[in-house]
Amino acid sequence: MTVRLSAVCGQVENATIVRDGEFSSLGFTTSRNQKPLRLLFLDDERAVDQILSSVEFSCLIVSTSLWPRVSKCPATVGVCIADEPRWVFFSIHNYLSRHTGFYDSSKRVGRRGSYRAHPTAIIDDEAIIGDGVTIGPYSVISGRTTIEDEVDVGPFCALGGYGFQYARGVKGLLYVDHVGELVIHPRVHMRSHVCIDIPVLDEETSVGEDTKIDSFVKIGHGSSIGARCLVGAHAVLTGNVYVDDDVWISAGTTVRNRVTLGSNSKTSLGAVVTQDTERHSHVSGNFAIPHDVFIENLKSSANRSSHESEKHRMKE
Repeated sequence: MTVRLSAVCGQVENATIVRDGEFSSLGFTTSRNQKPLRLLFLDDERAVDQILSSVEFSCLIVSTSLWPRVSKCPATVGVCIADEPRWVFFSIHNYLSRHTGFYDSSKRVGRRGSYRAHPTAIIDDEAIIGDGVTIGPYSVISGRTTIEDEVDVGPFCALGGYGFQYARGVKGLLYVDHVGELVIHPRVHMRSHVCIDIPVLDEETSVGEDTKIDSFVKIGHGSSIGARCLVGAHAVLTGNVYVDDDVWISAGTTVRNRVTLGSNSKTSLGAVVTQDTERHSHVSGNFAIPHDVFIENLKSSANRSSHESEKHRMKE
């Protein structure tokens, strides 16, 4: 479905059309899946160069202060100026979600293989469930969820629900609708109280085949976990996190949004990961750094503490 920028900007306040255009999808400057004819917003000067050089888009909502810096974008690009581009972007997204067929979910038809679910489990009619799936007590499987063959869902899991996304503006907080899908690939096993959210936009949250997830894990909207990963208890992937294949995420790890964990990498217990990690790397600490550097820092700190204690004892 293609939409004219002028048609939707008229549905929100404080948005001025500079040049009309058309779009058929919405996206972020940091999105990994860059679809054609995208509507983007720009409110961060750090993304200006990226917008001008490498990101494909057909329409742009830009702040008044940044418009002069991107005014030389192609004449084919539709432009809307707003004091709060993020608020306007998500207001348009919500309008398209609630009042149009832009995100058309009617094409989705729930299908059922041969699976077993506890009587207390709640499974939406539009959910797609494969063969050999087991679903534990009190788990909730929402409508935009696909669970492929031989997946084991433990008790009290919440799969395919809405994530935690708000836009902040002068009017307060705007809740952002979630319209994406969740795909759980074959032979994924998850224990109790696992929560996995669908994305804000028309994209996928996914968990790769043979990945195993321990209890009380939160996987935020738009995240992608590769194959054969191990995710320890109480780990939190905050949103749009990309985890490559064969990664070990230790218990209590927190991963910042839009971070990539390279294949065969590992996090230590309680790590707070705020930057991308390399393939075959091991990070530890808060904020996480290479594990060997973390250990050396601990040794140095311990030696200094011992030395200071000895000096204090000698003075006494």
